[in-house]
Amino acid sequence: MRKFAKLTAKTKHGKDRIHQHGNLWEIVGDGSFRGQKAWNLKSLERTFLGGFDGRWVLKQNDPDFTVDLGPDIGDDRV
Repeated sequence: MRKFAKLTAKTKHGKDRIHQHGNLWEIVGDGSFRGQKAWNLKSLERTFLGGFDGRWVLKQNDPDFTVDLGPDIGDDRV
């Protein structure tokens, strides 16, 4: 079953990423980034180059985003 995260921007950088790729992202991995627990996310919307954006978002205190993983988060397109 696919899992999704809804991102809310905390900074200008976060707002720019949401503007470019949308606020709903697929969780494709779980691991660590720079020594902190994080999710590996993939955008659901394609970039201007035709691919998808990927990024690590920290599970706690991410500098750019807050993350909602509630049970109602999903993608109607799948």
